[in-house]
Amino acid sequence: MLTGFVTTIAVYLGNNKWFANIGLSALSLAILLGIVIRNTVYFAVKPICDEGIKFAKHYLLRTGIILYGFRLTFQQIMDVGTIGSMTDLIMLISTFLIALLIGKYFLKLDSQSNYHFGLEPVVAFAEQLRF
Repeated sequence: MLTGFVTTIAVYLGNNKWFANIGLSALSLAILLGIVIRNTVYFAVKPICDEGIKFAKHYLLRTGIILYGFRLTFQQIMDVGTIGSMTDLIMLISTFLIALLIGKYFLKLDSQSNYHFGLEPVVAFAEQLRF
């Protein structure tokens, strides 16, 4: 229920011209809303929403990332060129590795949380590349 609410709000706001003009899509807004909710009211609703959140993190998030990747076509990659593609690839990989190192050594996250911590900035960065 909570994930559906966040999704609905993010899609609604993502269709707003003001958010679109500053480059925030529904995906970016959903991530931001998730961060705010997790750090504010989630502890109060955790007993009610925890199973749904686990399901959404495990199945829906992974499926969404895969489906989102299909939006990038081979022609779009070729339009950027080899140097542009290699630069993007290096940035994505280094962002992921740096996030993993921060999660492991500074934040002391468990491996699954650390993996998700590492993927979030990569997905956000990849989304911004597609403007």
